[in-house]
Amino acid sequence: PVWLNACSTSLAVLFRAMTSGVTFVALTGAAVKAVATVGACAAVGVYAHRHGLLDGKTQKTIDKLIAEIFLPCLILGKVTPNMSFAGLLDIWPLIAMCGFVVVFGLGAGALVSRGLAARWPEAFPKYKGLVMVALAFPNSFSVPITLLWAIGDHPVLVGVDGQGGDTLRARVALLFLMSYSVWVLARWSIGYPILSGALSFAEWRAKALNSPVKACLLSTVVGLTWDIARSAIAPGPKWGDTASLFT
Repeated sequence: PVWLNACSTSLAVLFRAMTSGVTFVALTGAAVKAVATVGACAAVGVYAHRHGLLDGKTQKTIDKLIAEIFLPCLILGKVTPNMSFAGLLDIWPLIAMCGFVVVFGLGAGALVSRGLAARWPEAFPKYKGLVMVALAFPNSFSVPITLLWAIGDHPVLVGVDGQGGDTLRARVALLFLMSYSVWVLARWSIGYPILSGALSFAEWRAKALNSPVKACLLSTVVGLTWDIARSAIAPGPKWGDTASLFT
């Protein structure tokens, strides 16, 4: 699902940009660079595993460090200072897309599992959760980010204000940073419990309230609280003007 999603995203953006006058060579280079980044990261793990540097115990330790320390710190450090009501309004289509993709993927995974169970009944429902999570949570954020950076200065995408270059790059990075936190919340509150075999509500609650989910919730509360306080102190539009956009 990772590589299929990455290729489909690349082809969609390539077609859009080619019809807008961007050269095929430049876009192909950007797409290759984005996919190569994912491949390079995976190659490091493959090399370490083949040379005996990553045994089962070491991999479990690294997984725990990432899930319990590194990922929560990344969320708290990056999402909290950028969290605001205006930012949530900007990314609401990305939030809606996340929900749609997850619901569709889980449903498709359940149907695929039912079909595979007819052929391999001994393997299901053991692998049902794995199939559902694999279809519901694609992972190709580096591809659209790199492509948007490559073609972002094109007049079709810059807009009437003409803000391109570093300004547009920062805007693209901010939007995907905020949307990535939504995907992290969905992965660890929905995907992880399903993959872990949580069958009851009590089991789901115990597994869903993990460190990444707590970090997402905390960064949202702290960030929005600071946004309200900053709007109340600073001159200009107040928080009430922004909040009124929700009604």
